[in-house]
Amino acid sequence: MRIVTARVVPVLFAAALLVPAVVTSGQATASQSGMAGTDLPMAQANGIVWSIAYAQGAVYAAGDFTSIRPSGAAAGTGEQARNHLALIDSATGALLPTAFSSNGRLPFVTAASDGSRVFAGGSFTTFAGAPHGGLVAINAATRTVVPGWQADTNGAVTALAATAGTLTWPAPSPR
Repeated sequence: MRIVTARVVPVLFAAALLVPAVVTSGQATASQSGMAGTDLPMAQANGIVWSIAYAQGAVYAAGDFTSIRPSGAAAGTGEQARNHLALIDSATGALLPTAFSSNGRLPFVTAASDGSRVFAGGSFTTFAGAPHGGLVAINAATRTVVPGWQADTNGAVTALAATAGTLTWPAPSPR
């Protein structure tokens, strides 16, 4: 397997401690998460959230789901369509109105350390109605796809690593 590296704005892995608050059916408490603070109701996915990232007041949840419902709502109640990526208000836990859609799996998301961009990767060929080969950059301030940003993934992104100004993903193996 060869590794592909692209120079981008500084990026950093999202804090995995937030995942239980997004994927569980109940509320995670401060003592359960190991973090100090107050309990926060959190929107719930109808499938699996594989990764999360935080940027500019929003939690980006990526995974195998097609809708999100308000905290405490029963499955099938109050659900709003969100195809593989959902943005949740980090202060309230409410679903944000931005609704992206991809035509394939999107299990990876990470944010730039300066909070300017969020990168999402997976096995999709279109994202937000435009061609994107498995990797997309989102402007965190406007919550829109970064125009003209394309990465040559040559197939599905199967992992996404971010360190000090570099975004790295494994290249697909030749068949």
